[in-house]
Amino acid sequence: MPAGWRTFRDDALGFSFGHPPDFVAIGALARTDRSHGIIVGTDQSISRPETAPTFAYISVIPIGASGTDELIYNYSAVDTEGLLRLAVGESLDLRGEASSQSSVGGRFVYTRLVDAVVGDAPARAYVNRSPWESPPGTEEHRRYVERGDRLYLFGAYLQARGPVSAGVVDLTLFARMLATVRFVGGDTGAGAGGTTGWS
Repeated sequence: MPAGWRTFRDDALGFSFGHPPDFVAIGALARTDRSHGIIVGTDQSISRPETAPTFAYISVIPIGASGTDELIYNYSAVDTEGLLRLAVGESLDLRGEASSQSSVGGRFVYTRLVDAVVGDAPARAYVNRSPWESPPGTEEHRRYVERGDRLYLFGAYLQARGPVSAGVVDLTLFARMLATVRFVGGDTGAGAGGTTGWS
């Protein structure tokens, strides 16, 4: 863990991760019996009038969840199944268009990257190089980890080009955060109560 970073841990959902000390929960996603998530960033990264917000998020998806669960950030069963079927180098337009440039200028196109590692777990990696409602230079990166009865989605809307100011998430910071992830509570990710919060 980098010096001075804080750790967020949720034993019931089976994960912990570290982030810079000035990051806070900017939107705790609603917990249901089966799902939960958290979004973290800084005040500067969210309220930047000149550019889009940058932040990192974690969504926990029960394996086999159907439809679109509005309580799970950036989750749709159809979209997720489509992304997980892609081979490295293939792209998918989540709006169903055949051409990668047809969906509002490619704003819903995700490309599978070479697999990555999140914490100590293999992860499928994806990038959207021009996310919807984001200015040029913003990318959304996703890392999917299957573990037990859950699919973990670690993602970030980040600044991909240009100088990075304080509090802004870029690919280097996102990678450092992913390296701190630990899975807790056994193979299924289901803890027995336990800790939820920061240390």
